Amino acid sequence: MFEEEVPEFSSLKRLATIIGKLLVLGGMVLVFGTVGTMLSYFICLYGFEIDLSKVSLANLQPSQVRELNAMKVFQVIAGSLGMFLVPALVFTKSLGLDLKYYIPTKTKVYWPFWVLGVALLFVSNPITAWLYQINQYLSFPASYKDFETSLKAMEASAAAITKVMISAQDMPTLLFNIFVVALMPAICEEIFFRGVMQQYLRISTGNSHVAILLSALIFSGFHGQFYGFLPRVMLGALLGYVYNYTANIKVPILIHFINNALAVIMVYVYKENTSIEWLDENYQYAWYWVVLSALGTFAILKSFKPLVLYYIRNRFSKKL
Repeated sequence: MFEEEVPEFSSLKRLATIIGKLLVLGGMVLVFGTVGTMLSYFICLYGFEIDLSKVSLANLQPSQVRELNAMKVFQVIAGSLGMFLVPALVFTKSLGLDLKYYIPTKTKVYWPFWVLGVALLFVSNPITAWLYQINQYLSFPASYKDFETSLKAMEASAAAITKVMISAQDMPTLLFNIFVVALMPAICEEIFFRGVMQQYLRISTGNSHVAILLSALIFSGFHGQFYGFLPRVMLGALLGYVYNYTANIKVPILIHFINNALAVIMVYVYKENTSIEWLDENYQYAWYWVVLSALGTFAILKSFKPLVLYYIRNRFSKKL
């Protein structure tokens, strides 16, 4: 009887270990995020002569260039570096893990994988937009209506602030915005969520699908937008599967970068409409486009594995 209870105890112990280490990683996010916040505050105070504590985000205007640049510096140091990159690196180091194994970059990626990765971003857009529409219909119980109203107002305010943050009147500002909003988050967030968290969960649970889903859920949760939760879970899952199949962090970084950069570029180019209609997450696709998008997304994901096997056999046969 005692022997029969051992596997269950072992599973609970493993689960406790996984949760414990994720909490450690979360603690590192808080600690280094706080350090990054303090560091960026003093950099902005003495470098830009901007006291971030006195900047009114709700009233921020595109004409306030110095304030906007200070906020962007804050986003890079406290956000991308403090909350994601540094904790990811320290977490792997503190556990004595091999960073090269967790964040592989030397695995050769053949050109079809780059093409499929970028194609996946566009093909999945209708199904992602559909998930966004579903997300808008989610509501809280009647007793939480005040909270729901406040939440919607907060997210609307955050969206307005983001639009001001990524607004640009010239090419240098556009390039700086792409660096802050697209390049840095793509690198730092992919290393954190796919390179470290997903890899750790995959090794700990022994299940790639569980690891991808959990890291995608946490990825979406970190963005703090309830009414954008489902589409970001979708994006996180797609990035996770691409990383799982290619075994190279550069591919999901590229997809993440293009996804964010498109938003910045569209605001710059389409100053009035703010976007290309069919790329906007608010755009309502006809049902058949959603179905085709789902089928196309599934087909692209399924095509990764045969391609990996093909190139492995091809390389092996050449060596023989």
